[in-house]
Amino acid sequence: MTINLSFDWKTYSWLKRGNRRIEVLKFLAKSEKPLTATDVKKEQKVDITQSSFTLNELWKFKLIDCFNPEDHHGKLFVINKKGISMLAKLEK
Repeated sequence: MTINLSFDWKTYSWLKRGNRRIEVLKFLAKSEKPLTATDVKKEQKVDITQSSFTLNELWKFKLIDCFNPEDHHGKLFVINKKGISMLAKLEK
């Protein structure tokens, strides 16, 4: 097995430590449309503050994109290439 040294192992490690992070990322990957914290809240059956916090964490680690970051409510999130790459690595 060859280890890719240029891969973002710090983000991978952080993601692997958070089960909810992985589940939210998978939910975004399955969605055909941008999702809000409310969508995540309903799917994951968690409080809105937890879903918002998780989405913001994923965004800060650049695993998802936000279409309207300046809005205080109703932010729209989608998974990006880095997020897809991380999921693929986790599922190996």
